[in-house]
Amino acid sequence: MTTANVTLVARMDDDSLVRGETKITASHRRIVELMLDPPGATPLKETLEAIARADLITVGPGSLYTSLITNLLVDGIPEALARARGARVRICNLMTEANESLGLSASEHIERIYEYTRAPIFDYALVNTAPIPPESLALYAADGAAPIIADIERIEALGVRCMAGDFAAEGSVVRHAAGLLSRALLELGTTGIAQ
Repeated sequence: MTTANVTLVARMDDDSLVRGETKITASHRRIVELMLDPPGATPLKETLEAIARADLITVGPGSLYTSLITNLLVDGIPEALARARGARVRICNLMTEANESLGLSASEHIERIYEYTRAPIFDYALVNTAPIPPESLALYAADGAAPIIADIERIEALGVRCMAGDFAAEGSVVRHAAGLLSRALLELGTTGIAQ
């Protein structure tokens, strides 16, 4: 998004500041606010052009703060996404994540993103509604992680249309099924479902 030399800084729920993505991720505190130091990083011209030209823009899956919101801290990126003409899709995570999203539903992930964009940037959300196998859930339980609640009505109340379905891959590690996800995205991209 930028070539500026910046450091990611998180304010945690005890009001402490943690600097650097690795330290933020390793922290046992919950992230309350994310910022760049120094603020005011400028975006790459090519990034803004790509957003403007795109037929389909995807955000996610990924760590809510340290992978997704991080990119939205660069000046001009939220505005570019808000005015983009392509279909803008939030690929909702399958599981919550320690210190980033424990206890947050799919709509609350979108709301947290909107706190940083200060404008709606999604037309669609791909939301998993299939159950995660119990043996997989057990592996994540030690970190307090759980499947993200697919609160579709609340997402749609935000003005975001949902594509709900089984987007989880089989296996002990909970991941999106690349083929299922790709098919859903191609459907959105080729049916002309853009603003």
